[in-house]
Amino acid sequence: MPGTVALVQARMGSTRLPGKVLEEIGTRPMIQWVLERVSRARRLDRVLVVTTCLPADDQLCSWLSERGWPFYRGSELDLLDRYYQAALAADASSVVRVTSDCPLIDADIVDRVIADRDSAGADYASNFVCKRYPIGLSAEICTFEALRCAWKESTELHERIHATPYLYLHTDRFLICDAAGIDEDLSYLRWTVDTPDDLAMMRAMQRMAGDQLYEMSWRDILGLVRRNPQLERMNEHVRQKTLREL
Repeated sequence: MPGTVALVQARMGSTRLPGKVLEEIGTRPMIQWVLERVSRARRLDRVLVVTTCLPADDQLCSWLSERGWPFYRGSELDLLDRYYQAALAADASSVVRVTSDCPLIDADIVDRVIADRDSAGADYASNFVCKRYPIGLSAEICTFEALRCAWKESTELHERIHATPYLYLHTDRFLICDAAGIDEDLSYLRWTVDTPDDLAMMRAMQRMAGDQLYEMSWRDILGLVRRNPQLERMNEHVRQKTLREL
């Protein structure tokens, strides 16, 4: 039956940190952190990895197959088409977009974004259009019909390679819901992994918290960072990519 499906985009070809999705944080590769933390969301029906047909991603697909994680392989350059085709194959009524470089993604945040969209009856909801959360806790949700519309009508390159800009930049076409959820601006914190310094920070955090980090809520992690400000300083200089660079 149709349901709410999380599509986790992942590939081995990251420009700033190739192969990062299989880099270990503690005893687990980063993709495992993302998949298992996302899977705790109560409002999700399925979790599916979307990757490319490139030979470089065979290693990732082998890892997923060995552990029973479903995946879809599609276009390398047209991420919007990859998302649409995966959602179509999964019979999704709503699609949650999560990226594989966010090992601290929080299931409660994912549930909040889904609930806010449902309550508003919106076509699209996210917690990052009005940035407040630390970078690395982003989640988006759209209806399948909105995704289909974007897939049919998007013509700009940045709309195709990033999947959702057509939705949140066309407020005249779609009902948009800001699911920010918090008042404090924490967007200066960088909890994503896109560079060696990001990875070093995440590993330092894991050594400090041990296996507990795998289970901690984002608010508990925030407490850990505030008690240990040297963590924040490890990657505060890293520049976040712009929309057209993603």
